[in-house]
Amino acid sequence: MPSGDGRGGTKERLREVAIGALLTNPTHEAAAKAAGVSESTLARWLREPTFAAAVREARRRALEQAMGALSAATAEAVETLRACLGAEGEAVRVRAAVAILDHALRGAETQDLEERIAALETALATKGA
Repeated sequence: MPSGDGRGGTKERLREVAIGALLTNPTHEAAAKAAGVSESTLARWLREPTFAAAVREARRRALEQAMGALSAATAEAVETLRACLGAEGEAVRVRAAVAILDHALRGAETQDLEERIAALETALATKGA
């Protein structure tokens, strides 16, 4: 019999809600409240390897989506920089465009590092097998 949360939800559904709450709330306390579970329950779940891995995966997916959005905005940022080259009073727009480019570059660097780490881990696993 599935365990409920008093609102007809299953434990698995509560865990999914908690993962979403962890992504959108600044603290574990706020995430627990948003998910409708106690802080101690959330802390216990976070100590479970499977749940912790699911949280990491959800964060990774959210970051990939954000990086995709940044990448999509890069061309517009370049155009803004081009338009602002000879303009006066465009400092705010230029700073925004530079920030978009900076974040897109950081995202690309992070992806490159993740790929390099994965390749190293694969090489180590193959070597150890």
